Amino acid sequence: MLFLLLTKIYLVIISASQNENSVSTDELLQVADRIFN
Repeated sequence: MLFLLLTKIYLVIISASQNENSVSTDELLQVADRIFN
């Protein structure tokens, strides 16, 4: 469970640091939210 939380945080960091790929990263975050929640 901790691994999933760290993965989600990692995706959030990626979305914050890569504004050029914000659209695709937001889609990944939505999928991550469905998986983790």
